[in-house]
Amino acid sequence: MEHLIYSFVNSSTDLIFLKDENLEYVLINDAYKEFIGRKKDEIIGKTDKDLLPPILAQQCIITDKKALECGEITAIEKNENQIFEVRKFRVKINGDKVGIGGIIRDITGHKKIENELRKRKEELSKSREKYKKLTEKAPVGILTCDKKGVIQYLNEQMLRILGSPSKELTRKIDLLHFPLLKKAGFSKKLKNVLETGKIEKAEIKYKSKWGKSIWARVHFSPLMEKGSINGAQIIADDISMLKKAENALKKSEENQRILLSNIQTQVWYLTDDETYASVNKAHALFNGMKKEELEFKNIFNIYPKEVAQICQEGNKEVFKTRKTIFTEEWVPNGSGELRLLEITKVPKLREDGSVEYIVCSAEDITARKQAQNALKESEKKFSTTFNSSPIGVAITTSDGKFIDLNDKCCETIGYSRDELIGKHFLDLKIINSIDLDNIKKKIQLNNGILRNTEVTIQKEEDGEKTILLSIGTIKLQGIKHYLCTFVDISERKREMEKLEKLNRLKSELISMTSHELKTPLVSIKGYADLILELYSEDLAQDIKDMISEICNGCMRLESRIEDILNTSKLETEKVQINKQKLNLSNLLTQVVNSIGELAYARNQSIQLDIQERLFTRGDSHKLFEVIENLLSNAVKYTPTGGKILIKTKLHDDNIIVMVKDNGIGFTEEEKKALFTQFGKFERNSEGLEIDSQGSGLGLYISKKIIKLHDGKIWMESEGRNKGSTFFFSLLKAE
Repeated sequence: MEHLIYSFVNSSTDLIFLKDENLEYVLINDAYKEFIGRKKDEIIGKTDKDLLPPILAQQCIITDKKALECGEITAIEKNENQIFEVRKFRVKINGDKVGIGGIIRDITGHKKIENELRKRKEELSKSREKYKKLTEKAPVGILTCDKKGVIQYLNEQMLRILGSPSKELTRKIDLLHFPLLKKAGFSKKLKNVLETGKIEKAEIKYKSKWGKSIWARVHFSPLMEKGSINGAQIIADDISMLKKAENALKKSEENQRILLSNIQTQVWYLTDDETYASVNKAHALFNGMKKEELEFKNIFNIYPKEVAQICQEGNKEVFKTRKTIFTEEWVPNGSGELRLLEITKVPKLREDGSVEYIVCSAEDITARKQAQNALKESEKKFSTTFNSSPIGVAITTSDGKFIDLNDKCCETIGYSRDELIGKHFLDLKIINSIDLDNIKKKIQLNNGILRNTEVTIQKEEDGEKTILLSIGTIKLQGIKHYLCTFVDISERKREMEKLEKLNRLKSELISMTSHELKTPLVSIKGYADLILELYSEDLAQDIKDMISEICNGCMRLESRIEDILNTSKLETEKVQINKQKLNLSNLLTQVVNSIGELAYARNQSIQLDIQERLFTRGDSHKLFEVIENLLSNAVKYTPTGGKILIKTKLHDDNIIVMVKDNGIGFTEEEKKALFTQFGKFERNSEGLEIDSQGSGLGLYISKKIIKLHDGKIWMESEGRNKGSTFFFSLLKAE
């Protein structure tokens, strides 16, 4: 904005200048320079005494002082054959300092017109056509009216100034009574001229009835005929652009003042290397002072001597070199706390290149510096951790090229640091093609993120290795990078394979042993049943009881062997799951009917709170086994007269089944053993008879079956004798 204003002022044909409080020129436009007849640097810093003839200089000084006193004056000054209208007004320069602004317009042509009109007023009737031609071409608006304010004549320029579409419409305006003219003060000035015969001048802001808003400088003079006032002549000059420039200049100065007063950045001016000029609010607050307490003070009276000396050295450098400098200085604030300021000192140069004053600005960067130091310390700690990490760590660019890696990473991959920097891991050709395709797909699907992915690498001299690879994003100096970890799990993989092999052998051994046990067990139970069937009448009762106990023992042992076989199948993944769409509600009802007699015998109640249609896909026999196991456990570990609740609910895409009892419950230690192989433990409760026989595999088998159905199983209990609730979830079927 300031550049545009200066360009406008400099291109004006009016003479425009700005003087400081000593009446020395601080700014002139090209028109003024040409008028004085000297170079700009020969005018700036000089007074009128240095530039003008003594009489004219004295006249200018008088009007300057009058403008300083009154705020604004307008005067007519003559110079040889020229007549000037001089307008001077008081302005603020560099903060609160007061100076003079001036606009000088050559109105010689205007005066000549006025004189010509006066000379020819007696011949007006004879020379009207000649007068019309003269005025029509005039660069100013001209209008004449009679004593009643009725327009007699106006030229085209006056039409343009008024924004009127035609002379006919304009002539209908009553100049003395038209509201818009009265409001603007035009009518009052005209009336005074018509009544007194005195010349009037005014600057009028006027909005015409046709909507045009203008500023005009208007000259009113009486038209005389035989010694009496016959009407008035009005000459108007459109000064709207000049007013806009003045207002823009004032607004710019005000905006700058408001801006400097309210911004958080500290700003101050120095007239020499140790003296403040003006300061803004932020700088005053930093020093714990008011603006007026700080302005025009010596820095040695504000800061400790050693701080002031450092400031002064920088100021001297700017005055000497005439160049901008940037410094960081520790300066105490108003509370005595040292704060680190980032200071910029800019010289304001005169036309001759010397420094007039320095503009200083400062930002408190203490917190930023502390953060930077903390970041450096953090980076140091990270570097130490990075280099001493027991796992391989590498940092790559966003396109996957190594920029840093630790020794463990080099050891894991089998390359030196120099061989890896700038290379892409996927280009090392040590990954088999299947793993490579898998990595690329996962990275693409997860926006560059990879979590614990096993990768087999092969380097001729090192053999085959299995690596657990993870990739995550980090930002370094605001730029996206990747953090990669490489964990050699080759040894762990080999140990896991050994354990899995041993586990398979164990399962096969258990399975084989269980099958071998079933053969004699069938024979024992078969012969015992046959003896009771054929010789029951010949045997004593105690003998028959012993044989019956043999049969019951065989049945129990057969059940245990069946559990062990099922567990072995589940572990070796030989179990076939026949998934079909089924109504889980019907399955729950069947299990309740199956267990109901046992609960009835213990005087227990079983409550069903389930939806009628709960469809899922699963193996009905295996799911029946799970529900039966949970419900039979609830009956077994709930006292006589206890309550058991079976409830279902829907959650997202899952069916949740709940089996709740008010029985013996679980301790924290017992909870840990749930759902494990042979996770059987003694649980006793006062007044509760518990059948402790069982393999301890029921919940383990149930968990395996639910897992094969892509579901989950879990338990909640608040402790001993506070009951328990078992849950399992299955996916809903459409």
